[in-house]
Amino acid sequence: MKKIISIFMTVVMLIGIFVIPASAAKEVRGNTTSNTVNRGEVAVYGDYVYYLYENALYRTTKDGKNTVCLKRDFAHYGLFATDNYIYGYQEGYGINPYKKYSIKDKTVENITFKAQKGWEYPDEIVAINDGYIYYVFNSRLENNSINENSRDSYICRDRLDNKGRPSVKNVAVIDKAVASDNRYAYYDFVTVSNGYVYSRSLDEILYQDTYDIKFNKVKVDGKSKKNISFDLGDITYTDFRRAVLSDGWIYFVGSVKKNDKWNISVYKVDLNGKNLKKVKALITSASYNNSVYGFTVDSGWIYYYTNDKGLYKLKTDGTGNTRVHKPTDSYYENQKKYIWIAGEWIYEYENYSYLVKTKTNGKSKTTINAIYEENADTHAG
Repeated sequence: MKKIISIFMTVVMLIGIFVIPASAAKEVRGNTTSNTVNRGEVAVYGDYVYYLYENALYRTTKDGKNTVCLKRDFAHYGLFATDNYIYGYQEGYGINPYKKYSIKDKTVENITFKAQKGWEYPDEIVAINDGYIYYVFNSRLENNSINENSRDSYICRDRLDNKGRPSVKNVAVIDKAVASDNRYAYYDFVTVSNGYVYSRSLDEILYQDTYDIKFNKVKVDGKSKKNISFDLGDITYTDFRRAVLSDGWIYFVGSVKKNDKWNISVYKVDLNGKNLKKVKALITSASYNNSVYGFTVDSGWIYYYTNDKGLYKLKTDGTGNTRVHKPTDSYYENQKKYIWIAGEWIYEYENYSYLVKTKTNGKSKTTINAIYEENADTHAG
């Protein structure tokens, strides 16, 4: 049970949420789903790419030139960039770990949220979209015992004011995962499409590796909630914390156990929980059910990393499986592997020490160095 909680809290920031436009109107999004499910350490905004390295906020042009350090000691992950503001999450920053950087004024301030059940801040921001901020309060164990006031979980929405701050006064609870007796409930997947919030919640029995799973669909105003029947067939294990919504499908990695070995594949299912399809078999007869890392989907391509073969990409129709580069990390570091896509560039860490970028065709690999400029806090946006 402790292992499950540890894994959940480590990846809680990895859940992505974004709206796919239902009309020709252009949406304002803070980051892509593919980046947010991988900790969101890179975000594209306007003509620039913003990224985090050694907790500092950087800005570079899309061709990778003209890099500047905008703010030292800004955030560890969770970048969103919209309306001339950059948002990020800083670990261990007391009761207000969320920060906002003004591109125009070059200033930083903490973000205040309306608390739920006595919590001072949410476990994660899952989207900043069209002037609204979406966030989740997830239940959790505290000091190895259940917190009776935090067994349920919430998906909330609040409008941002003209200074990029949550209004606090007009918070709407979009959905709520209610824990059963002697259980606690939390979300491991949240996304939005065509005006609906889609989520997967787990109702877990305390101190046991068993839980009930529910898929829900609800309008962004919290109305018309509907449970989705989701049949995974013979899939034994799924990692929905890194599931990605793209082009009306939810893509995820699933494993089927056979003769004490795992066959691991990419699957996709539509937003009604129907038409489950295997996109591509990735690994056969694996010793572990989580042997694929850095999974993401962007612009019609699926990217994934394996310990023994390196970084690969394939089209979302399952064709064109191509290796981008050979393995660069140890097995331990692969388990923490994250990939961020910014235009034609792939950003990733090697051995979680060196930030590198490589073109999606595998060429022009470049190591990114930290820039500690004396004027980092006074750069123009």
